[in-house]
Amino acid sequence: MAADPTIKNILDTALEREKKGHDFYLKAAAATDSDKAKRMFLWLVSVEQTHIDKLSRQIESLDTTSSFTGMAHPSPPRVTRSDLPPAPEASGPVKADAGELDALSLGMKAEKEAAAFYAKAAADAGDPEASALLNHLAADEQEHLAVLEEEYNWLKRSGEYFTIHRFQIPAR
Repeated sequence: MAADPTIKNILDTALEREKKGHDFYLKAAAATDSDKAKRMFLWLVSVEQTHIDKLSRQIESLDTTSSFTGMAHPSPPRVTRSDLPPAPEASGPVKADAGELDALSLGMKAEKEAAAFYAKAAADAGDPEASALLNHLAADEQEHLAVLEEEYNWLKRSGEYFTIHRFQIPAR
């Protein structure tokens, strides 16, 4: 039995989106002078790489066996306001690098679009395993959006990056 071409196309498109996100965050990490911002962007690079790996394995499985490979899709814990330190009141102009704010804005837009893309693709997939994978990716993208929004809002208020425990680069 051949793999469903619609699901294959969705996964191919998703893989390309993840690769673009990976490259974007890698460039943002290289462009910043802030060690905290660099850690945050590199954390996002590592998360995008896990999505690339998951999608690549599923595409390979569909190509070779016409079915999905079994895979757990645990959702990461959500970031909540209690995870964030209290924001000091900025006294004077914010010293945040405009390029970093732009990168965060572009990242937020991309994560929002990715979450919507995955949610719609999951609803349209018609295959429970494909829907589970795509819903997992949609939840991840919503998480990334929440992290970037909090970082952006914090940076606008305080002028300095924070790093919560989630921004530690995972050991490989």
